[in-house]
Amino acid sequence: MYTKHTPEEYFETGDNYLAQGQYKKAIKEYEKAVEIDSNYHAAWNGLGVAYHNLREYKKAIASYKVTVKLNPKYALAWNNLGDAYIQIGDYEKTLECCQKALQINPDLVDAWNRMGISYHRLGKCEQAVAVYKKAVKIDSKNALAWSNMGAANIELGRYEQAVDAYQKAVEINHEYAGAWYNMGIAYGELGDHFLEIECYENALKINPNYEIVKKKLEEVIENQSEYQDKLMKEEQEREQKTEKEEDKVEKEVVLPIKGITQKKDSVEISAENYLERGNAYFEQKMYQNAIEEYKKAVQASPREYRIWNNIGDSYYKLGDYNNAINFYEKAIEYNNEYVNAWHSMGLAYRGLGDYFQEIYCYRFALKINPGYEPSKRSLEDTIQKYSQYQKFLNSKNGFINLISLEDYLEIGNSYFKQKNYQKSIEEYEKALRIAPELYKIWHNMGNAYYKLNNPKTTLECYQKAVELNSRYVLAWYNMGVVYSGLGKHEKAVKRYQKVVEITPKNAEAWFKLGFAYFSIKDYKKTLECYSRALRINPDHKLAKKHIKFVVKKYKTD
Repeated sequence: MYTKHTPEEYFETGDNYLAQGQYKKAIKEYEKAVEIDSNYHAAWNGLGVAYHNLREYKKAIASYKVTVKLNPKYALAWNNLGDAYIQIGDYEKTLECCQKALQINPDLVDAWNRMGISYHRLGKCEQAVAVYKKAVKIDSKNALAWSNMGAANIELGRYEQAVDAYQKAVEINHEYAGAWYNMGIAYGELGDHFLEIECYENALKINPNYEIVKKKLEEVIENQSEYQDKLMKEEQEREQKTEKEEDKVEKEVVLPIKGITQKKDSVEISAENYLERGNAYFEQKMYQNAIEEYKKAVQASPREYRIWNNIGDSYYKLGDYNNAINFYEKAIEYNNEYVNAWHSMGLAYRGLGDYFQEIYCYRFALKINPGYEPSKRSLEDTIQKYSQYQKFLNSKNGFINLISLEDYLEIGNSYFKQKNYQKSIEEYEKALRIAPELYKIWHNMGNAYYKLNNPKTTLECYQKAVELNSRYVLAWYNMGVVYSGLGKHEKAVKRYQKVVEITPKNAEAWFKLGFAYFSIKDYKKTLECYSRALRINPDHKLAKKHIKFVVKKYKTD
């Protein structure tokens, strides 16, 4: 029977066990090798690797130390020793070991990576990024180095650089779930929650049991509409700040409208000047330009209700009825008896298919001026078209009920503004006992249930609203938002399709429809919708931002 006697034979057997993952058997063979030859540095290194894999890091460190003492030029052993120190949290020692390894072999990418990890964990993220850059310069296909660079950039608050690094990592290894997840975190910090969601979904395709990603995805989808509202608010604040800074000019101002050229020398342009320029743009049907001038005018004279009304008229001409209503309401805030604003707001509600609110506006305008012919004609036309409302008005005690109805609505809306959603629901229910056919009440009650995180009842209320008025845009739109939040993107698509069918100039609805298509991977339809949104509103920032990403996805997929 042949018996192994040489250290080389024990070493070879140990390596075979190591390759098979039988670490305890490997340890026995390496120990026999060094027992015969205590200077056999390769066997000491093998012994360290076996202990390392068993997570017995102190024993691994002891073996690696013997290895590098016997062979100080053994770069791989220095690198292994550095990794063992990382595992016990001794990052300073890791740096020393990796530097030793790199002095011997400057192209040892693993050592650069471990140095980067150590710097990162010591809070020295600038040094970590610099080290990772050296690693990818040596091996540009090292996905781990790119991913680690992304993590260091996140710590530094450099989220765009982080995204770039993670994109490199997933281009090299598309199945790198961790890089997809962390790229989602970076997009979230940039406020781009649509791409954040896309990254989390990719991570879960690779690893469906990635629990932290599941929780994060649920959280982002749940708050998606709030994130978008926040983005829009931030954009408006930035625009207002820019407008304030532009209020003073120190050079000749020449407008692209014939006949309007003004010379100003460190003089503040008055509200009247901006108003005049806005009117000139409006007459030439350049409504977006008109809005910009009117907004400057209202900054100079915020209590001038007619300017707020003019902004509303410009948005109305662009088919953006929601924004139009917002500015008409602002005009009314400064002059509650401004008939033009009440009448125009009625027309905007007609554009949204909200005929109950439309009628309310005309009636209020006529309370102020009973002889105002435009509101008279519009009111007669709308009531004639929508016989349900007329039937309600003519019913027994209809006038008394109408007064009660308006009281309940007003109280319900007041509770809603106070965030007392349960109380608002109770008032809406009282209103519905008087007029169950009024879709606006169903819609408002749906909004209250939405705030109480009850999507099932929310959808039931919105559905009832559109059954009563199939052209009620707000209910269709909000159903799309709820279905998107529930991850039911096919259903969201159908609701947003109804919105753009009724209001084809609604840029935000086209964008929402595009994102719903994006969520079901229909990139061609996504591009069509984003393009449509940008034709209506070339300054739609989210559409501009996302269309480039979708073009890339469409080409690669």
